[in-house]
Amino acid sequence: MSRWKPLVLGILLLGLYGMPLVTLVTRWWEDSDYSHGFVVAAVCLFLGARARREEKASEGGALGLALLVPGLVLYLLGVAAAEIFSVRVSLLPVAAGVALLLVGRERGFALLFPIGFFFFAIPLPQVLYFTLTSPLQTLAAQMGTWMATSVGVVALRDGNIVRVGEVSLGVAEACSGLRSLVAFAAVCVLLAKYLHRSWLARIVLVGAAVVVAVTSNALRLFLTCLGAVGYGPQFVQGWMHPFLGIVTFVGGVLVLVMMSEVLRWQKRKAST
Repeated sequence: MSRWKPLVLGILLLGLYGMPLVTLVTRWWEDSDYSHGFVVAAVCLFLGARARREEKASEGGALGLALLVPGLVLYLLGVAAAEIFSVRVSLLPVAAGVALLLVGRERGFALLFPIGFFFFAIPLPQVLYFTLTSPLQTLAAQMGTWMATSVGVVALRDGNIVRVGEVSLGVAEACSGLRSLVAFAAVCVLLAKYLHRSWLARIVLVGAAVVVAVTSNALRLFLTCLGAVGYGPQFVQGWMHPFLGIVTFVGGVLVLVMMSEVLRWQKRKAST
């Protein structure tokens, strides 16, 4: 039976999650808000292969059933309610349970983080998505307008619309910063997992992802306002707008990496 266990469980996973995974990859490809899913999946595979090499195999643990059964229940509930988010999320406990059953406690526990990290690749349900984007849009417009007026730029905000001279800048849902927030949170979770042992440092670092995401998005709007003043509407309509998004994102990642190093330095200083 143990020889057939991997095959049986593999067929189970393929049968249950084949189509949900196909639609998930299609979503990554078609929706720029979730194109980072390819990167997250690659990171998960790399971390999983690394964990599998480092840990010794052992007998399959029945502890896997404690994750597998609730995961399957969540899958069935998601199918019954036609709720694709629940179906996709159920893959995480099911995959974790299968890992524990197949490779035992040591390797199974080592694979829990790579499996859980895949959550960042799963699109949020629409209700939650719009619940989060609305306040993020407003906050970005408020902060961006404040930054612009602080340096003497005449910027008027009307809801999520910022008017700079003859140029109207709308903070759309795609520009709310939610995509950056998810990406920054993923980076911080990786840094917290592999570079920090203190839970306080981990919480501080992950919490900083929210602040950096909001600030970098507001900074992008502020720089766009400056460009609109200097170069007119063509600045907003051209290649500079997405380029500023890349610049502010890379800058945000660097800030988080520097913050991680500061936390590590403080830890080393306190231990000497």
